[in-house]
Amino acid sequence: MPAPDSTSDQALAGIARALLAAMTRSEAQKWAEQGVRVNAIAPRLTLKRQATLYDDFLKSEPEIAAAALYLASDQGRELTGHILDCDCS
Repeated sequence: MPAPDSTSDQALAGIARALLAAMTRSEAQKWAEQGVRVNAIAPRLTLKRQATLYDDFLKSEPEIAAAALYLASDQGRELTGHILDCDCS
């Protein structure tokens, strides 16, 4: 999903992200007893033309892949129900 170009695109992206967050938490709770972890990586929601105040977004495909591998590793075994933000634009 590209960065939103307008406030209406930003609102729609916010709704989609809220649904992803709810689904991620729900599935994480549902599968916790079986030891299955559920996490997500989602695009940030700021408009393209807005300067971001955050420098902690994942910014490249290798960083996103590294985050996914971390979440799937033994080191990430305590994390479930989380969404990591990425700068996918």
